[in-house]
Amino acid sequence: MTEASQDIRITCQNSIIKGASATSVDGHPWRTWKIKLVAMDGNKEKKGKLTALLDNVEYILHPTFENPHRVTTKEPYVLQEKGWGEFDMRIVLNFAHKLADPETILFDLNFTQPSYTVNHRVVFQNPSPELEDLLALDVPADVSSNGSIHSKKRRSSTSSSSVKTPQAYSEHDSVPYLSGMSDESQRKSGSSGSSVKRGMPLDAETRRAWGIPEGLDMMELARRLTHMTEDQAEEFHEIVKQSMTDDMAIEEKEGELVLELYSLGPTLLNRLWEYSEKISVSYNPLSISPHINTYDQDSEAED
Repeated sequence: MTEASQDIRITCQNSIIKGASATSVDGHPWRTWKIKLVAMDGNKEKKGKLTALLDNVEYILHPTFENPHRVTTKEPYVLQEKGWGEFDMRIVLNFAHKLADPETILFDLNFTQPSYTVNHRVVFQNPSPELEDLLALDVPADVSSNGSIHSKKRRSSTSSSSVKTPQAYSEHDSVPYLSGMSDESQRKSGSSGSSVKRGMPLDAETRRAWGIPEGLDMMELARRLTHMTEDQAEEFHEIVKQSMTDDMAIEEKEGELVLELYSLGPTLLNRLWEYSEKISVSYNPLSISPHINTYDQDSEAED
């Protein structure tokens, strides 16, 4: 078995929005943030190499974003957004001519520093001769305006067309997230601090990436769980405890169960959905979470 690899550097930059449009949510300022990719050979950036290797890059954002599934085809595959929340993003690399299976990168979007980079190594098992030629490319001799590359090492070309990344911000109604969190866990919660519309449908790729079962409405699930009685809340706690894993964002503090719905995975989400269909919807305000937090649209950042 032969093996080859390619390092890819992911750069994330963010800055606090200032001036007339500046605002904050629970003390967390709104920011603009941008992600871009470049191939790395050793410690050197190889601009243009990803154009030869990739057909497109998919960014799968937190499901609370409006249009959380973005696709871009032009290097450096820039994604630019606005928001206040940190979350784990999926970056999917789709290779040209299906020379390799798609590579999914779990990227930690955070605001602990204004700029940071993460290097990810893609490993190819038994690469084809064509893929080996592409991986051996140094700096391409010519990168045409439509994304085609012509190199002395490879006489074929890879064409690519530009797809405009949708605008990052629009108003939103409400987002399911969890109360009783520390500042750090709230930034990493189900509320991405992004734009979202109530009842907005999720595409199949976003559901698959975040483990949200088809037909399950996360907004409706959060609404139902807000209206549990005390007895129902205790049963809810037991269901969660029986199924919880280390991968889930769940914390028990002073008898309160704090969790992020989007971290629970399809099995537990299905159980909670089935349970929520059985319980009474009579309103009894409780301090437990999850609940829906409704933001005042007038306090949101503007374009």
